[in-house]
Amino acid sequence: MEWDDLWRARRPWKQGWRDEAEPALEDGGGVAVEPEPDELATLRARVSELEVRLAEREAALAEQAQAVTTALERAAGLERQSLDHLRRALLAEHRGEVVAELVEGESPQALLASVERARAAWNAAVEAARRQLAQQQAPAGNVAREQQAALALEGLSPLAKIAHGLQR
Repeated sequence: MEWDDLWRARRPWKQGWRDEAEPALEDGGGVAVEPEPDELATLRARVSELEVRLAEREAALAEQAQAVTTALERAAGLERQSLDHLRRALLAEHRGEVVAELVEGESPQALLASVERARAAWNAAVEAARRQLAQQQAPAGNVAREQQAALALEGLSPLAKIAHGLQR
């Protein structure tokens, strides 16, 4: 007898097979069919066997799911580590040419693109600093001190000026 035939003839009743106290099943012609005891025992044994196999496969599937989760976590950690290494390499390669805080990204392509933005920001900051320094004019020396020294040495002879310089 094929499984489909067994299924049609003896349908499961909610959680399990029907008990003997329940009404008998009907076949397609409307006649009540009582399962044979040995056939019922065979079917119950088969159901138990299938439930055990199902539990084993579910346990194996849970183990495989855990292994996949662990592998994905490890891969994510390795990806973060490789991105950190790439960032450090890019900063070392472009030291003094980029703003380090602007070199960031969640992928290698994003990191490489951020180097260009960081370089543009660096160049803009350097240019602004150059413009600001060009506008400032600092005196060449301490003018006030030089004026006081000139007044103090004004009436001295050359030999007295030399002696004054050696005393400092």
